[in-house]
Amino acid sequence: MKSYMDIDRTILMKHLSNAYLEDLHKQYQSQGYATYQNYKLSEGLIVDFAAVKEDRRILVEIKSTALSDTKRDSIVAMRNYIAHAQPATELKLAFLNPPGEKEISFENIELLLFNDISSHGVPDQLDQLSSHTYLDEVVDVDVDSIDIDPERIKLKGTATVGVILGQGSESEDDNRLYDSFPFTFKITISHEMAVEDAVYDFDTSSYYE
Repeated sequence: MKSYMDIDRTILMKHLSNAYLEDLHKQYQSQGYATYQNYKLSEGLIVDFAAVKEDRRILVEIKSTALSDTKRDSIVAMRNYIAHAQPATELKLAFLNPPGEKEISFENIELLLFNDISSHGVPDQLDQLSSHTYLDEVVDVDVDSIDIDPERIKLKGTATVGVILGQGSESEDDNRLYDSFPFTFKITISHEMAVEDAVYDFDTSSYYE
């Protein structure tokens, strides 16, 4: 018998997408929304799903690959549309992949997270691990969700931060070691990619084991 890993990916994604859409219809209809698939926003601009009330619209665009330039252009066009849309409109990106696959790839997210964390100094959860803690890198970023509205983009996910832990004086290089720790993040950025708000939670429990 074939496992899901052996099934043609196109067929698998079609059924996964249909199941997700069915769940969206059920979810939003229970909240009093009218729901639509292949909802036309304007000429040449169609979104996969829309939930509509008198004073609010929620749009969902389903993706199953990384944000290519073409897909990014499509999202930008939707963003520009909803910036002046009435009624109030919110765009959500739903990234669907079979279990075991990385869900979302967001260009330069590692650098964005590293620069934002570094700009505020070493977080207390990491700084307390040694006399001199240095941020080294952010890797293994998995973005779980992206929400886009006319003014900002909200991202939520997990990642790993690499740090250099130093004991003694800063000049004693022999007393430094590298370690890494998982963390979660919730960040809000402008459409110009400037971080407006961020919450990070670092799990350093492995250091004490």
